Amino acid sequence: RAATPVEAAETLEAFVPRWQAAFRSGDTAFLVSRLHPAVVELYGEATCRASLANATDPTWTFTVQTTERPGTYLYIADDHSTAITEAITVTAELVTKSATSTREFHLASVEGRIHWFRDCGEPLRPTNASGPGG
Repeated sequence: RAATPVEAAETLEAFVPRWQAAFRSGDTAFLVSRLHPAVVELYGEATCRASLANATDPTWTFTVQTTERPGTYLYIADDHSTAITEAITVTAELVTKSATSTREFHLASVEGRIHWFRDCGEPLRPTNASGPGG
């Protein structure tokens, strides 16, 4: 019986050019497929797809400046938080058609592929931690 080849984990160096190309060309399918599962669980794929529908930016350039060792990242969006283990914090210069800024981005590997985080808009369900009447 032949062994199944194990695919090597995707590197940041391999992911960033593909991510950049997806924003530049409007490849929503790639962008959505690489959203971290915690993002898709919170917002739903349709909401995330819609939030990225107009994200095409031919000037989108992501230049990594520093990376931190993998650690826990607290993904917080719309009053919801999820601890993501083995996340990488990347400080990068982001150039878009409207601005140039230096920002922190968080990326995490899921099944050997790098995924990213964003706020896609309205969550699928209320995220307020207080119960009825509270």
